[in-house]
Amino acid sequence: MYDFEKLLVSNSPVKVMVFQSKENSYNDLFKHIKSAIKTYKQGSDCTYILACYLYVNETNMFKIARVDVKQGVVSELAYV
Repeated sequence: MYDFEKLLVSNSPVKVMVFQSKENSYNDLFKHIKSAIKTYKQGSDCTYILACYLYVNETNMFKIARVDVKQGVVSELAYV
């Protein structure tokens, strides 16, 4: 989470975070990230791209989501 906090304070219209998580903890981690984005008042015109690497049932995959802060929209983009 420390690396994500550094991303929160950066000044960019698009912010990208690539991280790894266990499948059973991904939802809790993603909720924590969304909460941090809502709490942080600066950077309200930016978009976050979150790519989480998961190893599920001997399969490598990424779960990718887009968070548009200005519109308050969270979109699950893909399982790759």
